[in-house]
Amino acid sequence: MTNFSIGFVGISHLSITYGLAAASKNYKIINYDSKNEIEKFYDGKKFLIMEPGFNVFLKKFNNNIIFTSHATKLEKCKILFIGKDILTNKLGKSSYRKINYLIKKITHLKKRPILVILSQVYPGFTRKIDWPKEKLFYQVETLIFGQALFRAINPERIIVGSCSKDNQLKNIFFKFLKNFSKNIIHMNYESAELCKLSINAYLISQVTLTNKLNEISRTLNSSWEDIKKALLLDKRIGRDAYISPGLGISGGNLERDLVTLKTICNRKNINTDLFNVYKNYSYFYKNWISQQINKIDKNKLVISVVGITYKANTNSIKNSASVYFIKKNLQHSYKIYDPLVQNIPLFNNKKIIRIHKLDKNFLRSDVIVIFNLYKNIYPFLKKNIKTNQKIVIIDPYKLMKITFVKNLKKYITL
Repeated sequence: MTNFSIGFVGISHLSITYGLAAASKNYKIINYDSKNEIEKFYDGKKFLIMEPGFNVFLKKFNNNIIFTSHATKLEKCKILFIGKDILTNKLGKSSYRKINYLIKKITHLKKRPILVILSQVYPGFTRKIDWPKEKLFYQVETLIFGQALFRAINPERIIVGSCSKDNQLKNIFFKFLKNFSKNIIHMNYESAELCKLSINAYLISQVTLTNKLNEISRTLNSSWEDIKKALLLDKRIGRDAYISPGLGISGGNLERDLVTLKTICNRKNINTDLFNVYKNYSYFYKNWISQQINKIDKNKLVISVVGITYKANTNSIKNSASVYFIKKNLQHSYKIYDPLVQNIPLFNNKKIIRIHKLDKNFLRSDVIVIFNLYKNIYPFLKKNIKTNQKIVIIDPYKLMKITFVKNLKKYITL
């Protein structure tokens, strides 16, 4: 028996993920946005955004999913999710223009179903919405690019905010949530909204501390890889902790929430020194590759870049460390290899060549920088790098195998 209809208002990576998760539980899903916005993500046959499982689930549960630019189609829904990703500017400041527009669009519906805010909003946002409070909720999303569907279907816990913690949680929304987890943590709107920011703040602190401790380790006769093994087995830290060195915080979400927390502190006259430290250290490590390039005794280099997305298994380049590095160093020439990305503005620059196939031309460079390790990169380098011993390989995430890098004359990593 098919379950009732659920509407996802505002198409984005966030709404697609939770929509597919709901479709897999046999709910009818109505994805609503303007025609132009829908076409950015869906071409009528497949999703255009890269995420493992998206198109597999779309094909498998296609009968449960529709896309529409007509708000009246939402009339039949018993639950509406606002799932538009919040856009940020270069400084990480959030814009709520689109989410406010979408909320206004649904206020004209004849009936007001349960409304759930999934988007990443500041504390106090949900309570201000003109909607019957007994039908208004905020749900914390904790997705990770590359693992989004798995996390939506198998959450560690579900965090929900309502107008009051004393509210009885017995409506169809909570029955729906129990399809995914029995562990539902209930709090008021502001607590749930701050909970989302708190989760990301802890992740930021892990990233920052890891980079600093790794930096110390490199000055001593010690191995961070050995230390990491011990840390992962400490229950107070955990096996999923962010304890691999990296190029600062990236992707946009952590940066956005850091800016939001600083804004709250400034409004409430709370000291922001800790958050300033996070921001400054992130900036320092974002520039780490530039620092290594500047040490090479040559003004104009030819640099081959592997991976331009902000992480593997996605085609998102938002806040990409690779794009950031190239834009900061346009005095050099580049050869870029990334099979997941199509056209981006960077490729319009004459100094930047798009490489579609790995060949020896890719190795006619002064430097190779490895941001993402696609499966064909390692065997290609292992086979061909011996005749190009002068190449400097910069591998910040230590993606290359140790047995391979031992034979390289110039290998640099965090």
